[in-house]
Amino acid sequence: MLEIFEAAQRAGRFVHEENPACRADVLTDRWPASLEDQERFIGDLRELTQKLMRLIEGAPLEEMRTILGDLFGERPARDVVADYIKRYGSQVKQGSGAHLPGTGQIPAAGMIALSVGEQGRRIRAVFPDFKLTLEASWMGGGWEGPLTPIMRRYRIRVTYFRRRFFDTWTLANDYASVQVVDPVIGLDPRKTGEWPPHIYFNRAAPQYPRLCLYDPRERLWIPEEYIAETIVPWASDWLFFFEGWLATGEWEGGDPFGL
Repeated sequence: MLEIFEAAQRAGRFVHEENPACRADVLTDRWPASLEDQERFIGDLRELTQKLMRLIEGAPLEEMRTILGDLFGERPARDVVADYIKRYGSQVKQGSGAHLPGTGQIPAAGMIALSVGEQGRRIRAVFPDFKLTLEASWMGGGWEGPLTPIMRRYRIRVTYFRRRFFDTWTLANDYASVQVVDPVIGLDPRKTGEWPPHIYFNRAAPQYPRLCLYDPRERLWIPEEYIAETIVPWASDWLFFFEGWLATGEWEGGDPFGL
C-alpha cells in the first residue's frame, strides 16, 4: 500500500481505485484530496510501517506497550499487555508454560516461525517413524506417522502452516492441525450417534475430523514452537482419552472444546 502511494506521489497524481464489480463505486473517494495531504498521509504510513516492523522484529515488552499505545491508545495497549502476562501466568500455574530450546525464550508475537526443515528435523529426532508427506517451504508442510498411546496403533497426519497472514489475504487454517488417518475415527465411532469430544468438524472430509488438542481460550499454539514437543505429544494424549471414551462413554481429558 505504501509503495502504491509513493509511486503516485512521485508521478504527481492521486491513487484512484474503483470497485471492479461497479465502476461507479470509487473506493478511494475519501482519501487525500490534495498532493500535500497525500504526502502527509504517506508520512503517517511510513511511521506506521516502521512501528509494525519493530513489533515484528521483536521489541522488549515495555517498548511494545509504548508502540501499541501510540497506535491504538494507552488503555488498549495496557490491557493487551496485561492480558498477555496474565494468560502466560495461568499457563505456568497449570504447568503448560512454553520455552524455546536453547534460549529459554517464551514464545510471543514477533518471533520467526520455524521452517519446515527445522520442524522436520526435530520430529525425526523424537519420532523417527514420522515421514514428510508434503512440503511447501515458504508456507508449510505435512507429516504422517504412528502413535500407540496404549495398545492400538494409530497413524496421524500433522499439517503445519508457518504463516497465515499475507499481503492481501489470510489463511483460514490453524497453524498446526492433526487428523487420524488410520483407523478412521469418523463421527460416530461408538455407534450411538454421539460425536467424539474435542474435535473440529471437517466439512471437506467428515470422516477425518481435526483433533482439538488445546483450549484456545487458555493457550494458543504458535509456529515458533516445535511440533514434536507439543502437537504430537498432545495428539497421543488425545488418543489415550479417546480410547477411554470409547470404552466408558466418559471423556476424562478435560472439558470439550471444538465442535
